Amino acid sequence: MWARGGAVQDAEDALKPWRGRVSVVAHVRYGLLTIGAPEIAVALSGDRLVLPIDTKTTSVFAGDTIVGGDVDASFDSAAVGQKTWIVVVRSNGGEIASAPFDFAAVD
Repeated sequence: MWARGGAVQDAEDALKPWRGRVSVVAHVRYGLLTIGAPEIAVALSGDRLVLPIDTKTTSVFAGDTIVGGDVDASFDSAAVGQKTWIVVVRSNGGEIASAPFDFAAVD
């Protein structure tokens, strides 16, 4: 009930499991012949490789057909820091996407 004027402590308690974490969500579209969700990995690349401490994938459907997935990769915020990283998304051993992201620009 904290969102409707409850105690600030209630909100802080609700957010505790995410303290010290930063999440990157990759929205991935699968090919038309995909059966089941392929393994998708998200990492941060720069002066070293930072791997997530937790990853959750949610499948996206169009009717009964799987058409994609949302991959939520949680990283240790101390390991990420306030710098620019290349977010790398891989599947089946190959890179499917990458993009720079400046974590210092996020409040």
